[in-house]
Amino acid sequence: MHPTLNPQQTAAVAYTGSQLLLGAAGSGKTAVLVEKAASLIAAGMPAHDIAVTTFAARTIQALRLKLAGRVGQQAPRLKVETLLELARAQLAAAGQQLDFASNNRMREIIREVMAEAGFAGTLGEAEELLHRYKSLAKKVEDDAPHITLYHAYKQRLEDLRLHDRNDILRRHVLGMQSGTVAPVPVSHLLVDNLQDATELQLAWLKHHLAAGKTLVMAGNDDLTAYTPNGAQGAQGLHAVAEWDGVTKTVFTDTYRIPATLDAPLEAVAAKLEHRIAKPHIPHNGYAATLTVQGFAAAADEHVFLLAKARELAGAAAQSVGVVTRTDYHANLLTHLLRKQGFNPASYARLIWEDPAAQQVLALLYVLLNASSTEQLLTVFAAFGTDAATCARLHQGGLSAENWLPRQAPLPHVADVPATQHAAIATTHRLLVGAWQVLQAKTLAPREVFKGLLEDLLAHQPEDTHPTMLLAADMLLSLSGKLADILPRVVAETMPDMSAPLVVAPVREVRNLEFTTLIMPHAHADHWPRPASGAVPADADHERHLFYLALSRTRGDILITHHAGLSHLVEELQGYL
Repeated sequence: MHPTLNPQQTAAVAYTGSQLLLGAAGSGKTAVLVEKAASLIAAGMPAHDIAVTTFAARTIQALRLKLAGRVGQQAPRLKVETLLELARAQLAAAGQQLDFASNNRMREIIREVMAEAGFAGTLGEAEELLHRYKSLAKKVEDDAPHITLYHAYKQRLEDLRLHDRNDILRRHVLGMQSGTVAPVPVSHLLVDNLQDATELQLAWLKHHLAAGKTLVMAGNDDLTAYTPNGAQGAQGLHAVAEWDGVTKTVFTDTYRIPATLDAPLEAVAAKLEHRIAKPHIPHNGYAATLTVQGFAAAADEHVFLLAKARELAGAAAQSVGVVTRTDYHANLLTHLLRKQGFNPASYARLIWEDPAAQQVLALLYVLLNASSTEQLLTVFAAFGTDAATCARLHQGGLSAENWLPRQAPLPHVADVPATQHAAIATTHRLLVGAWQVLQAKTLAPREVFKGLLEDLLAHQPEDTHPTMLLAADMLLSLSGKLADILPRVVAETMPDMSAPLVVAPVREVRNLEFTTLIMPHAHADHWPRPASGAVPADADHERHLFYLALSRTRGDILITHHAGLSHLVEELQGYL
């Protein structure tokens, strides 16, 4: 048994049945899951008979690192995957090879159907709404808000014969019910962050319990990060506690949050709705401080953050977490740090997964005569050509191969509105004009691209401009010939889990722990995120995210801002 486990944790590892492990942040739930895997292997169980799973790819990566450090050469034999990947493998084993819509493709489809359904919210809100509806274990009610968007999305997937992650999981659940698809072929399923399970994911787990699998599940409803996506939080944990054959254990000792900050952070969490009370005793005696620092402008805040992050991450045995409310701000700060020669581990969703950034990238590829036909059509769409007319261009034989050097030929498209002919003509004129300037060498390629970008911004909603400008700056900051370096720009990479400095959006910081926590841009319009007009604000969810960020530190907390301070931060200050 691992020598650092306390008696409660030791008993949980030794217990042979299915368990629900509850505990406050830093109570060792993940450590117990890792130790459980090590204990089973030490007792002679083949590693491939154990699955360790959770609900997000970044968290899986963190679990792999912890398991590798504990079980060594046995780690690659463990099944350490998200529920989605475990379900996909079983469907494939049953001969069901389903075409899977990646996150990028899914967002492209959502963006297409948003206008069709008259959805006035943001892409992120539409994505959350659709995940919530599709993750239900029952039929969506006909009078549910924005049901038109839901039906349009479902229909588009059916037309394309694609399946999103909820479809995959549902297919596996139905296959287990009918006996046509087997459960995951393991004896033990070790599940982390159970508070983020949806109705559908809980059904998947319950089917495995009924199939005789031993489930060890850990959760803390205070840390629920995906409520808008259907995460069940406290409701889900209550339901699992009632499952036949599951024993509940509550860990009462915590080791992360310093005792000097425990009472203020607990006061923030105590205001959460429907919260499961978790009595705990803090054991971290570090005299931590919480500092809130304001600045006159964003540039001043960023200069301070860059210097502070470099200073802290350079100290021995330090791990610094810069936790933002959104992916955009995490990508922005990561970019600023990299421009200064400092390379943090970024847990943000790649900016190139955002359709607005994809348009910027496609525009540069077209200008460099290196685009695919799909990217060329993306540019036409960005300048106002609708999806139906883009499809007509494609069907008419539009090809990106040497399109600009071939004088940019366009197929004839009849029976389309005059506005669409005008959009095509405008796009054609701008691209051909830019290409001619490029060939004349009167301006450098980067300057020509900047000019085209200005025209593109004029055709796009203002709420997409920050992402597009950040994407452009990231491209223009690259050294070397653009045509040579573009192919590696969008390569999918996982963060270096051992990096001393991490920049992450709040929803990706589960299972992470820092010696110092920095929370920048702590503004009233970021924490909490305001309603968009299409989707109501969710104050309880925002409080969950705020507490999730705060609970990642073993030491000090530094909160910065350059605009109106978040009322959540003001509340926290009042508890000190």
